[in-house]
Amino acid sequence: MNVVPLKADKTDPNRDIDKLLKELGNMSGNIPFYAVFPAGGGDPIVYREGLLTQGKVLEMLEQAGPSLNEKDRMAAVLK
Repeated sequence: MNVVPLKADKTDPNRDIDKLLKELGNMSGNIPFYAVFPAGGGDPIVYREGLLTQGKVLEMLEQAGPSLNEKDRMAAVLK
């Protein structure tokens, strides 16, 4: 499974991070906040339920679907 972790640091105010959190439905901008972005596009899978477990992470990744291979990744970039 190819996963690219991203971390948004809100130590200092950041309008880009706040905008993305609102776009994902986190109107208050509270953290921690978790979202999985499917490799093939589509709506992010957002976790809003408190303590995040390993099982829930695996469930979200499975729901997101398979990672893109190199050929599919390049095709998505060139869209």
